[in-house]
Amino acid sequence: MPGRLPDLEGTIALQPTQSEITLPPDWSTSVLGCIFIPFLLVLRPFLLIMGLIGMSGRIQRKMTVNTVRIRRPDGTQRDARFEGDLVGGNLSLGDDISLWGHNAGGTLVVTRAYNHTTGSEIRLHRPTPWLSRIIATILLLLILSIVWQFFRYR
Repeated sequence: MPGRLPDLEGTIALQPTQSEITLPPDWSTSVLGCIFIPFLLVLRPFLLIMGLIGMSGRIQRKMTVNTVRIRRPDGTQRDARFEGDLVGGNLSLGDDISLWGHNAGGTLVVTRAYNHTTGSEIRLHRPTPWLSRIIATILLLLILSIVWQFFRYR
């Protein structure tokens, strides 16, 4: 757990709610789209016939969001938002928890948490498109090296 005092401590006052939000495209997805658009325009009819790509052609990234209302020991209530999949512990009505995170518009966006009732650490796993970032970086470096080699020997 972090070596500082929690940003919010208390008891879960309302049943936690879970929803799913659609994330905007990552920079790497946009780069890969720009690189492969000419190929997709030519090959799209063939790929659709083969059933390799869907009609939309876009991959939607989604993230789970859990929202809880915490009742502090002094009686005040505050909302907390868990962005990503809960790893480790879980949240239930009446659990005593400690939360670490940052404020966003009056709501604590949680990065780490500890459930005192179950004695478990709650960590969050946020979806990160590492594979597309690696591929986009490699392709950009490859294109730059080809262009550099072309103008170097010209």
